[in-house]
Amino acid sequence: MRSKSRPPPKDDIEQSTSTNSNSNSNSSGHQHNHSEGSHQLQQAKKVRRMKQAAAMLAILVAAIIVAIALLGNMDNDDENAANNNASPPPPPSLAPTIGKNDNDEPSVFIPTNIGNNNNNNSPTLAPPLLPTLTISAPSITVPSPNPTVAPSPNPTTLQPTTTPTTLKPTTTPTTTPTTASPSLEPSVSDNSNIFDNFDETVSPTDNFQVLQVQNHDSTAFTQGLYYNQDTGMLTEGTGIYGRSLVRIWDPLTGQVLRETSTLDSAFFGEGVAWYLDQDGQERFIQLTWKAQRAFIYDTDLNLLQSFSYNQRTTTNQGWGITFDPVEKVFYVSDGSRFIHVWDLNFELVRKFPVTWKDALTGTNAVPDLNELEWDPISKTILANVWYKNYIVRIWPGSSTVGKVIQAYDMSTLQSGGGNVLNGIAHYSANKWWITGKEWRNLYLIEFNE
Repeated sequence: MRSKSRPPPKDDIEQSTSTNSNSNSNSSGHQHNHSEGSHQLQQAKKVRRMKQAAAMLAILVAAIIVAIALLGNMDNDDENAANNNASPPPPPSLAPTIGKNDNDEPSVFIPTNIGNNNNNNSPTLAPPLLPTLTISAPSITVPSPNPTVAPSPNPTTLQPTTTPTTLKPTTTPTTTPTTASPSLEPSVSDNSNIFDNFDETVSPTDNFQVLQVQNHDSTAFTQGLYYNQDTGMLTEGTGIYGRSLVRIWDPLTGQVLRETSTLDSAFFGEGVAWYLDQDGQERFIQLTWKAQRAFIYDTDLNLLQSFSYNQRTTTNQGWGITFDPVEKVFYVSDGSRFIHVWDLNFELVRKFPVTWKDALTGTNAVPDLNELEWDPISKTILANVWYKNYIVRIWPGSSTVGKVIQAYDMSTLQSGGGNVLNGIAHYSANKWWITGKEWRNLYLIEFNE
């Protein structure tokens, strides 16, 4: 039999309810505080994990940067090795390192000065976009691929750029030395020994062409001829006792501009030459055949003086004469095989025989040298040979022998009923006026050589 319990008093019930209510309230507050602390711990762990993930990401990015830099260095090393014909030493390890900062947080050290040397041959790399992170970046200096080049004491910080730049080695331009242009004016050194050892056979050739044919005074017994390139006039000396004189005339019209008086009948006029005297004045000199006397004229053919040249030629005669304005000497023929060299005082300096090496008879002397003309282009002498239809080119040189180095067969030229070939005047370059004693024709020719 269940006994009935007496219900507690109302005050006790209210007190009990209040007590339970307070107990439940304290239990609920304690549970709330415990839940909040757990949440903060989870947040802290989450932040640490994010930092660790960022650090690992930074390590990965840094490794990629280093790998790219190493590849660039390998390319540069290959190029430098090819240029230097030697294999460069391998670069040191550039792997990033992981440490901790003052807050005991992960810290990544990324090398930023990669491959810096004096040549600045390392590529410039763009840094990646990294999350906000404290990263220390000490510089690492890589030795130069070329062991002979020391690294710069002040490494240059590479500036970021979007595109790696490949630096090519600079090639020093080669300077071509300049050569001075040869002077057109003849000089003694230019022709001191060009043909001194000439030892070839020479045969006359007709390798020339006629450019003009002009009239010539058929009464003029031509002994010497000179052409003035500035005035276009010819100066001609004539012979024969009682008819000898010097005249200046126009080869295109035949007009005589001036002439000397006829020499005394005791003189047979011979060669004529233009020259510059010791004062630089233009003069003409006229030789005579056997009288051993020469006459000096100015450019207007006024007689200035005369002198005897006894013992200054081999035969004591005068035939042909010409002047070298560079050496300032005269070359004089006397009908023998010798050419005589006079100075400006008309004194004999030296003389030399002229030889000609022929294919049939060998080397022979050339006698009867007559009218002479200086060639300022080749520094040689052109000479008529008495009663011969050829002209010889003579190399005077510095030796004791004058050599015939060329010969020209002029037999195709028509005299028009005159005497022997005699009279040569340099026109220009390789062009010449040619005539003869009492010829009716005056030829302008050009040698083709």
